[in-house]
Amino acid sequence: MIHAIGHGVAVMTNYIRLDLYDKYAFELGTPDFSFNPLVKIRSQETNQEKIFIVTAVFSTYAQRYLSMTWVANNTSSELLTAGILVVGTRDFPYGVYDITIWENSTSTNLNPQAVFRTLHMGLMTLSAR
Repeated sequence: MIHAIGHGVAVMTNYIRLDLYDKYAFELGTPDFSFNPLVKIRSQETNQEKIFIVTAVFSTYAQRYLSMTWVANNTSSELLTAGILVVGTRDFPYGVYDITIWENSTSTNLNPQAVFRTLHMGLMTLSAR
């Protein structure tokens, strides 16, 4: 299970660390981390969803885990193509979320139908700090 933190008065960087190395497309013997993964979170309470591209991917220890970041913003502005989300609201409350992560096809794609493959499906908890 993935754990994330939202904060009402501060910007919080959240990390998603998963073993996804073997699920990536291999070209020339190594995985292609060219584009940041596409992520969908769906609140189990409200059924509202957000689709975003993670802020950054760290593949230093890729054969062990892939580390991805996204930002929980405390203002009303979000930038889904840069992984900046507003959470902890009426539509996106603290609680349990379904999460899906895809290998993205471009650096700006927000369409799950235009991705390469599903990397992970699971649960995420979002809590207040």
